[in-house]
Amino acid sequence: MKEICYWSVGDGDYALMLQSLVYSFRQVGMEDDFYAISDRQIDGATLTFNRPQFDKIFYLFKFKFLLEILSKLDYRYFVFIDADCYFVRKLTGVLDLMQGSPIHVFLESDCTSQLAVDGRGQWRECPLPVYVKMMRDKGVTSSKIYNLNAGFFIVERSAIFKVHMLAYDFWFYTFRQGWQTTEEPALAYAMHMMCGDPDLHTLRRNPDVFATDWLGHFQKVLPVDETWDFTDYMTGEKYPVRPAIVHSFVNKDSLIALGNTLRNPTH
Repeated sequence: MKEICYWSVGDGDYALMLQSLVYSFRQVGMEDDFYAISDRQIDGATLTFNRPQFDKIFYLFKFKFLLEILSKLDYRYFVFIDADCYFVRKLTGVLDLMQGSPIHVFLESDCTSQLAVDGRGQWRECPLPVYVKMMRDKGVTSSKIYNLNAGFFIVERSAIFKVHMLAYDFWFYTFRQGWQTTEEPALAYAMHMMCGDPDLHTLRRNPDVFATDWLGHFQKVLPVDETWDFTDYMTGEKYPVRPAIVHSFVNKDSLIALGNTLRNPTH
């Protein structure tokens, strides 16, 4: 059994972004296996699983593919990266993030804090006190309860079924409570239930691996390796990050343009 593989999903324009992601992965010197799930061949990927059409509602396909496709591959750890991400330098020691847990996701804002409640106050349309109560109702006992961005997560092979079960259980619970959430609260629930100490997995504690450029530090240009201020989504607090992987949340056009160039080079 190999130790680690990376994987991502993308069709349509997201396939072009996925092509840029895999290109950047190889350009910075990453030699690990990378599996793509797409409607077309992704150059540089170890293997592309052809999925011309799949249900994208609420982004729950991440859990579906993790169980149905990735769990059948012979690796111990599976690192998911959203298609609209870009490597700016080689990533080393990624499994140090696990801290003895079978799952890692970068946790961002403490949603139990008054600062978060007085700040944005809600995660998508769900008020933070309601989100926290639903987490408590479903068994989360940690003193802090965080939100997250689901653009990067690591799951150990032995934990895939449990992550899948917990995520869907919480998603359906929130739906029954009247909230149509995405995959992110569901992933946050699985993370809190399985990770032991959530404080070991915060973005503040690990600012050099992955961060979401949700306010557009990199405008209309491909990300580069530099330090920039990340703004906490809930509180507005700023702190420096220098991620090896930039989640180009609002700069997708640059990734699409690169993907088009890579697939249709001029001669």
